[in-house]
Amino acid sequence: GDANLRTFMNWKDLATNAARDGYQVADVQRHWGLLGKFRQAHPAVGAGVHEKLADSPYTFSRVIDRDGLRDKVVVALDVAGKAPVPISVAGVFADGQTVRDHYSGKTAVVVAGKVSFAAARGVVLIGQN
Repeated sequence: GDANLRTFMNWKDLATNAARDGYQVADVQRHWGLLGKFRQAHPAVGAGVHEKLADSPYTFSRVIDRDGLRDKVVVALDVAGKAPVPISVAGVFADGQTVRDHYSGKTAVVVAGKVSFAAARGVVLIGQN
């Protein structure tokens, strides 16, 4: 029924990373792919309890601990610039724990309830694995 409503798949634009409406097509596809993989690896994203941790950058945790399912993540949005920014993970990850930004693939150790990550695209997706 909805086949007539679908648009063509822009394989050529994807292969050449063509610019469309101010964005690079392959960059947008990569962004959504990273978000999807993070959600798939961390059930807390969809089923966890949401708690705001900071206003700037906007940071929140999602934690699930029920029916044998345990997972926790911290997400920071609108992270400015390419320089590392301290992000609060207090109450979610303990000092000394190594965590990974699933967006960049980089790791950091929690010190004084914070980790520092650079975010070229303004997004930091923090988890343990």
